[in-house]
Amino acid sequence: MMKKIFQKRVFALYLSLAFFAGGAPAQGSEVEGRWLNVDAKTGTWLFVAECYRVDGHLHIRVVELPESAGVQSCQNCPEPFKGRALEGMDIVWGLRKSADGWDRGKIIDPESGKIYDCAVWLDKGGALNVRGYLKMKLFGKTQRWERPK
Repeated sequence: MMKKIFQKRVFALYLSLAFFAGGAPAQGSEVEGRWLNVDAKTGTWLFVAECYRVDGHLHIRVVELPESAGVQSCQNCPEPFKGRALEGMDIVWGLRKSADGWDRGKIIDPESGKIYDCAVWLDKGGALNVRGYLKMKLFGKTQRWERPK
């Protein structure tokens, strides 16, 4: 009898989660297009990026840098990125569609040259969250990008 009560509660929980999750926006083409990366501390823009698809995978490339950008090229990066200009370079690649966004991709930090695992998703306010992490999403950093005005 306790087992049936437990099963009913688990089923009710599952249904309620499915109901509330159903209201989440689809994240297909909503992430595609241009995004502005703004420094959270200073409020200055760092670059404009463009999300686009290649063979079903999501990629993000830098399309515009301010003249004042400290890093213009990927000097500390491994091959094939070493020495490449940031403008026009893919900084995120290989993201695969998931239930809550895009994940299992890679992101490169142009300053350090390090490559991390990556996931992106839209938040309720319509901003793009870009998370670089090591092995587990728990250990990483998220940047919040907005659409340019």
